[in-house]
Amino acid sequence: DRINLLYSLLHKHRVKSVTDLIALRTELEKKIRQIGSMEFKIGDLERQLLENRRITKEMAGKLSECRLKNFPAVEKRIVEILIQLGMPNARFQIMNDKSGEPGENGYDNVRFLFTANKKTELQDISRIASGGELSRLMLGIKYIISGSTGLPTLIFDEIDTGVSGEIAYKVGSIMKDISVSRQVFSITHLPQVAAKGEQHLLVYKEESESGTTTRIRILNRDERIVEIARMLSSDELTEAAMVNARELMDS
Repeated sequence: DRINLLYSLLHKHRVKSVTDLIALRTELEKKIRQIGSMEFKIGDLERQLLENRRITKEMAGKLSECRLKNFPAVEKRIVEILIQLGMPNARFQIMNDKSGEPGENGYDNVRFLFTANKKTELQDISRIASGGELSRLMLGIKYIISGSTGLPTLIFDEIDTGVSGEIAYKVGSIMKDISVSRQVFSITHLPQVAAKGEQHLLVYKEESESGTTTRIRILNRDERIVEIARMLSSDELTEAAMVNARELMDS
């Protein structure tokens, strides 16, 4: 009977020897002990979860206080920059819709309200700001936070869209100020901005029998003047455009 039982167990568990059966029994006993101690583990995890929630709420509260404390100064500085960028009637306000439980941003759901016109109600920037206004507003925000973040490089991808003339020159000046403490890349089609850079990288395409290749190269001073002149007067270079390009570079 015992031999028959052993053969049955070998067949049931698909092992080849009694040694394998003993190893299997030891493994199953270990699993049973783990299941028995699971209630204690669940209790430990629940206590840890409560402690983590307490810490999260405490940190979220401190973060919320810090944000609220700094809102007025940020609002004032943004308006000052917008006025500098040709928006004398601009108003900017930060709203905070606090939630009962902290999320990935703490208790805070921050919204930016904006208007560029007198006697116009403040609205979410996504609703009211035009392309040019949004570009200047984003530049102002980036300008403020660039000094307090650890980012070594900022990339502005056509953030000067919708501006021109004197405003474009001021946009370039702000980027220049940021570049004192941070590396700045600016993708732009504006000569006033391109002239402000320490280096000018030209992106262009080459056509061949095998297809189209995008290339990039650094321009020297003379090449920069020609390229900026092209920005000013299209591909047909004029003497006036060349003179203007030199003046932009020299300034």
